[in-house]
Amino acid sequence: MNKGAFSGCYNLTSVIIHDRVTRIEGTAFGSCISLTSIDIPESVTFIGNAAFSSSALISITIPHGITEINEKLLSGCSELTSITIPEGVTFIGNGAFWECDSLKDIYYGGSEAQWPVIKIENEDVFHVHDTAIPKKTVIHYNFKQPYSGSNPAPTEVPKFSFTDVTPNDYFTDAVLWAVEKNITSGTSKTTFSPNATCSKAQILTFLWHANGSPEPTAATPFTDVKTADYFYKAALWAAEKGLVSGSTFGANTDCTRAMTVEYMWKAAGSPAPAGKADFDDVPANADYAQAVAWAVEKNITSGTGDGNFSPAATCTRGQIVTFLYRAMGK
Repeated sequence: MNKGAFSGCYNLTSVIIHDRVTRIEGTAFGSCISLTSIDIPESVTFIGNAAFSSSALISITIPHGITEINEKLLSGCSELTSITIPEGVTFIGNGAFWECDSLKDIYYGGSEAQWPVIKIENEDVFHVHDTAIPKKTVIHYNFKQPYSGSNPAPTEVPKFSFTDVTPNDYFTDAVLWAVEKNITSGTSKTTFSPNATCSKAQILTFLWHANGSPEPTAATPFTDVKTADYFYKAALWAAEKGLVSGSTFGANTDCTRAMTVEYMWKAAGSPAPAGKADFDDVPANADYAQAVAWAVEKNITSGTGDGNFSPAATCTRGQIVTFLYRAMGK
């Protein structure tokens, strides 16, 4: 993969690299400001300087064949929360993780005794707010990451690949369905964050993907949505379908239960429910009343108990994909 091959591709959100690729040259994905996920195969044995700098990556797993993490590899990746580093790494270059302000976890394949042996070019490698390694960053030793790409692990990768999703969780089938249908890929290769609050941009992006990711045909009506935003097409689609209106989108607004069922109901064509919503906290004249009644009829939700629907309660990522799965996955 040539130097600067995709540098500055503002609309690029996710990448799966072919397992024939052995080298990713410098700045290959530099300044890809919408790139949130990348899957690097085990065939890759070299990654150049600043290959992913100033991107929006949330997490990254360095392949087992890499022995040197070159300078400024992830410099300026302010959204990065976790890095997985294989045991074979012996060198980390200058400013490799400079200004990774959100870095919380480093998953290292070697032991605690091996970590100090890695040659770190200078203390600015992990420089965040004047500290060599942020105090909030936890190094997890002896982490055994699964192999991928052309060099599979000797044992089968578990079906439940997310560390925060177990076979007994109520949302497990929904999460697996959502990933299989490319509705979402999780928040990293190892986490889904089912208990994280879902934003308006996330639910509408999930819903857009679940409906086949149709291309929008009209110009954006929103003053706060840019073409570089990962939810750009989802926002335009939602406006075209009448799911949202107005000149502002409010991408980071927390998604409530009322908003969720109303979006889903409108996306389904606003079908008339057979009855009314029988909840103490859903007024008959509420804008979302028909959507709630429809959601109950479709067994998408039965409320929160004690005669309540809790329309103002925020929804988690686990709840959102469960609602979608019940409506569209069976």
